[in-house]
Amino acid sequence: MRTLWLLPSVFLKIGLGFIIFSIITLLIHLTIFPMYLFNGEQIEGGIENGVFLGTFNDEIFYSLLTIGLLFLGFSKSKIEDERTIELRRKAAFFAILISLIWLLFIVIAGIFLENIPVYQCGIVLVLLPLALYNLSFFYQILFPTSNHDQ
Repeated sequence: MRTLWLLPSVFLKIGLGFIIFSIITLLIHLTIFPMYLFNGEQIEGGIENGVFLGTFNDEIFYSLLTIGLLFLGFSKSKIEDERTIELRRKAAFFAILISLIWLLFIVIAGIFLENIPVYQCGIVLVLLPLALYNLSFFYQILFPTSNHDQ
C-alpha cells in the first residue's frame, strides 16, 4: 500500500502550539479589550452573531487556528500503519459528510431567510471540516472500538 504524504511528527506539537496560542489570543482580546455588547451588536470590533469580528485580532485567531488544525491533522503519528490510515480515511469521510450537510443547511436557510451572515458561513466552512477531522481521528485513536466485521 502506498503511504500518505504527511508532515513529520514534530508538526503535531507545532500545531498544538498554534491552537493554544490562537485560543490565548482570543481570550486576551475578549477579556482585556471587551468592546462589544452581549446582545450581539458590534461596537468597534467584537462579537456579531457569535463570530469574533472587526479587528486584526480576529484574523490572527482564525489564521493561527487554521494553521494549527492543518498541522495537527496532517502530521504523522508515531506509528503510522494500516490502522491509522484507515482511521484517517474514516475521519475524513465523517468530516466531509457533516460539512456537506452543514453547507446544504446554509443554502436552504439562505433561500428562506434574508440575513445569513456570509462571513460566518465562510469561517465555519473552512474550520468545520478541519476541526471535525481532527476530533474524529484523535477520538478514534484514544477510544478504539472493537470492530468484528473486518
